[in-house]
Amino acid sequence: MQKHVLIAAEEIDLRARLARVLQSVGYSVELADNEKRALNLALHHQFNVAFVAPSQTLSVSMLEELRLTIPKILVLTEKKDDITRLSRSLVGVDAFLLKSSSNEELVDRLAKMTPCGDTVQNGVASLPTTLCIGDRRLDLAAHVFVDAGGHEFPLTRAEGALLKELAHGLGEVRSRDQLRHAVAGRGADPFDRSIDNLVARLRHKIEPDLKAPRFIITVPGVGYKLIAAQSTEKQISGVKPTEPERRQLTVLACSLVGSSALAVHCDPEDVSSVVRNFQVSGNAAVTRMGGIVATITADAIIAYFGYPESTEHDAERAVHAGLDLIVKIGQLLSPTNEPLQVRVGVATGSAVVSREQVLGEPVAVAAGLCKAAAPNSVLVAASTRKLLWRHLCFREYGATADC
Repeated sequence: MQKHVLIAAEEIDLRARLARVLQSVGYSVELADNEKRALNLALHHQFNVAFVAPSQTLSVSMLEELRLTIPKILVLTEKKDDITRLSRSLVGVDAFLLKSSSNEELVDRLAKMTPCGDTVQNGVASLPTTLCIGDRRLDLAAHVFVDAGGHEFPLTRAEGALLKELAHGLGEVRSRDQLRHAVAGRGADPFDRSIDNLVARLRHKIEPDLKAPRFIITVPGVGYKLIAAQSTEKQISGVKPTEPERRQLTVLACSLVGSSALAVHCDPEDVSSVVRNFQVSGNAAVTRMGGIVATITADAIIAYFGYPESTEHDAERAVHAGLDLIVKIGQLLSPTNEPLQVRVGVATGSAVVSREQVLGEPVAVAAGLCKAAAPNSVLVAASTRKLLWRHLCFREYGATADC
């Protein structure tokens, strides 16, 4: 489950930096620049942690009220002397951190305060044993990687230990220190760059394209995270048909607004970070609602609902996924500190499905609706609306779906 963090700070640059770092490693973030908004957010949301930078608009006394609803409080200070002084006077603060701390220090401290959300059975956290991306598979129990052709490549002890640590929280960042401790123990040299070398060797072994890693993602200045799906019985049984077959399919098309302007006016590294966050958040929103991501590029996503397995709720799930995409990607910031926006189109119809491709009207209609949609809206085809009029409310103009 995605962890939720409140950032309460008067300084806009500090809020923006914290938000960029935390969102890039998988946290959901809410921002407050004054005491009233911070307390209101704490009342209406369930946060795992609150980051607070005390100031004139954010009093120290507010911390006691926040602690009533937020289990962990981290205070950001200007100087080391402030940490000593505040730790004596403040009750209920779990940690202190300098505002000038590096991104890696920030994420490492937050990870220690929020244990990863693994399933716990009989007091023991259970890790996924098999992870998948498309037709490739990582078997952590057997310490092997299986490629698209079924060929097995054994993993070394160190490679297996690193992957298991990353698998503790899929999509969540692990700092180099955390990974170094998992591989070599607490006595590992803090200046050792062996983790970067180990990641490089792993990528040569498991990544289909070293220039665009799909499994192990670098978060600049912070660490690494693993992007994969835990294998389930449904995924194993949902085999694509070997022969073309005709079936009803709901297609979702999503595009990132203003991607060309970002590429022209922003630093390439910043754009790369935006693209990566868009892809991760988009993939999560689709798969969470039971969809299959068919195509994902730097600024667009095509997803299918009703393939390889179909249900009576496919159209509804697709629309909810579109609405979720707007919310989740809207929480991400562009390099200019503006919330990202997307356009979404959804269409349902008959399509011919094979192992290689999907052909039919809903693919073309969804793409056309996506282009016509206003920013941060879901444009729904009449074919989809007919299936959902009992469950969702629609506005006639533009067929924008609202819950």
